[in-house]
Amino acid sequence: PMAHPDWVFSVRFSPNGNQLLTGCRDWSARLWNWRTGELAVTPFGHNAQVFAAEFLDQGQSLVKLSQDYRLRHWSTSTGRALTPSLRLYTLNCLSMALAHHRSRAVISGTYGLSMIDLSSLRSDIDIAAQLRIRAELASSRAIKAGGLMNLTTEDWLSKWRRLESLPQ
Repeated sequence: PMAHPDWVFSVRFSPNGNQLLTGCRDWSARLWNWRTGELAVTPFGHNAQVFAAEFLDQGQSLVKLSQDYRLRHWSTSTGRALTPSLRLYTLNCLSMALAHHRSRAVISGTYGLSMIDLSSLRSDIDIAAQLRIRAELASSRAIKAGGLMNLTTEDWLSKWRRLESLPQ
């Protein structure tokens, strides 16, 4: 048996079938070696009850959904968060289902559903670069080694196109 300190809300097999991922009322998700019943990784802590957890990237990472309306993305090998949490606006997040290609999730709540593009949780997105471009577009100024320089219309459009090409 894989003992948990409190209720288990969700359980999923890893894509290769070797591990189980559980979401628990004690504010944790756990990754288990189901054959031995031992924890494979230290529990993935949260700030509220974990209602659902799902594997991504062929089991290299996972997302977990909690009562605090947040979705978090973690590495299954290191047990560390890969990205900041994503604040959801579904009331009372209760469950999550992933599309077959695992790029979108549907979150259920007491009064409806929300569709989430999971690419916003990918660790390869350079958030600092996105923020810099957004600041430059908003101010119409570029940050250069010598200080700030006004953007020409061509520069502004080029930065806008660059921002639009980045994964969001």
